[in-house]
Amino acid sequence: MLALRIAGGYFMLRSMMFFFSPGTVLSVLNYPPPEESGWGKKAGVTPDEVKMVMLCFSYYSIVNGGIAALALSSARAGDEYTQSLVAVGIGIVSLLISVGGYTGATSLGIEAGPAMYKLLIPTIVCGLGMLFAGVPGALSGKPGKQPIKQSGKVMFGVACMAVLQGLNLVFGFANFGKEGFPEPHESTVKMMGMIFPMWGGVTVCSGLIRMAVVYAGNTESIYLVNRATVLYYAQLGGAMVMSKVLDLLDEKKLNIQMVMLMMYMMVSFFGGTVADDEATKKAAAAKEKVK
Repeated sequence: MLALRIAGGYFMLRSMMFFFSPGTVLSVLNYPPPEESGWGKKAGVTPDEVKMVMLCFSYYSIVNGGIAALALSSARAGDEYTQSLVAVGIGIVSLLISVGGYTGATSLGIEAGPAMYKLLIPTIVCGLGMLFAGVPGALSGKPGKQPIKQSGKVMFGVACMAVLQGLNLVFGFANFGKEGFPEPHESTVKMMGMIFPMWGGVTVCSGLIRMAVVYAGNTESIYLVNRATVLYYAQLGGAMVMSKVLDLLDEKKLNIQMVMLMMYMMVSFFGGTVADDEATKKAAAAKEKVK
């Protein structure tokens, strides 16, 4: 499906933009606010607060990359029903983060303008395009009922855990703050209040889409999506490790997250991808012996 390839490319570009140039996005959101606005350095926005916000943006960038991996891996497999379900899921998450971005920006007192539109309109167009491309096939298609193998089993289990973790971010239960860290400024609190639900929302939707891939029942799609998920968790885990260097977040809480991400990655890779590769080799060897 060409639409999925385009969406995958778009979310990859979003991921790179947020990861390599978070300051550009923050400037659009007027953060940190200028001193003449009554906020800024005089009002107590510290460099560590800005670093913390940029760090959370880097996490958000990686989950956008995870959506790109979902789109491109399912498009490569080519199963129509799987692609339709993935397209619908990406359409929904695109519209959700557009709404989240707009409401978050307005909560910071930012009026809608050209700079904001440049960020929001492409994502809205992507979301509507994905729904247009995916809904007909999702309604008319049926699951393939092929073997899900080990990749499907572990991917479904890991996706369930990811959904639960994402919900913690959406509803504000997650707290990575370091003990003794000064009370952040109002603008920082609002920025984090925007980023965390968007980060968590994408994580939840990504997990639900992977469940949908398993439900679609196409063996190749499941295998490729699970393999792409391994890379996603490796990147996210690496970002968590690097964040410890900044010493901005609680080390114990970060360690718990890193252990969980390492478990997700290893279970997905060794319990899914490697296990299925070995099973395929054994099956091929058995056929050769029969010949």
